[in-house]
Amino acid sequence: MFSKIFFLKSLVYSNYLFLLCAMIEIDNYRCVKYSDFQKELNAKYKAAEKSYVKVASEIKVKSHVTVKNALNLDSLQMVSDELLTKVMKSVGLSGFVIWIFGKKYYYIKK
Repeated sequence: MFSKIFFLKSLVYSNYLFLLCAMIEIDNYRCVKYSDFQKELNAKYKAAEKSYVKVASEIKVKSHVTVKNALNLDSLQMVSDELLTKVMKSVGLSGFVIWIFGKKYYYIKK
């Protein structure tokens, strides 16, 4: 009885891991490290030719410093995922952030 239960749990666990690996690959998007994500975001920001104040008003935050923090290349993520994705939309970067089992993944369009 114990071996059947163990086998069933192992099978479910291995199928779950397989689904997790399949779930991470998303058509037309690539998973990138945060540093690469930030470089892409900053490139889009520069190409959009918007000021921090303009982006801040578009995403409805009180301070342009929030936008500056979202675009900071020198540190880890300083703003929430929600604000980060709003900045992405404002500057024209197609992508998203997802969490899977406590690990964060950054995706941008290929």
